Amino acid sequence: MHDQTKEKGFTLVEIIAVLVIIGIVAAYAGLRMTSTADVNNKAMAEALKSHIRFAQMKAMNTEPDPSAPSNCNASCGISMSANSYFMFRNCQLNDKVILPGSETDVVSLKNLTLSPATVAFDRYGRPCDNLNCAGLTPSTANTTITLGTETITITKNTGFVP
Repeated sequence: MHDQTKEKGFTLVEIIAVLVIIGIVAAYAGLRMTSTADVNNKAMAEALKSHIRFAQMKAMNTEPDPSAPSNCNASCGISMSANSYFMFRNCQLNDKVILPGSETDVVSLKNLTLSPATVAFDRYGRPCDNLNCAGLTPSTANTTITLGTETITITKNTGFVP
């Protein structure tokens, strides 16, 4: 005969296992639903840093262009407005260059505000106080750029971007 005294139900181990699985799924779903604005802000700041370093590298590795203005001692630089930036060459803001990873010559920032600035680099990679690096005048102070909540510093004399 069949033993009818055994009660049917879940054991404590089974209940705990189900609760742990539900907790893991809820935590994962909660993380996926949160805003990615901070991550996007950091990613755009890192992209801008890379583009500044690229402009500096191009300035150090490009021979002077004979068609550039005679007072131009900066072969490359970056010009920034409130919601976009671009790389220029030959001390001329209208001589734009397509940056790596970009499809156009102007990089647009979505939902982020950038502090307007123009940074030009001389042939030694030093940031200059003016667009042309006239007189090869290196910057006398660090240049600070704000992108959303991120701060980017271009070190005077060396152009180092930490």
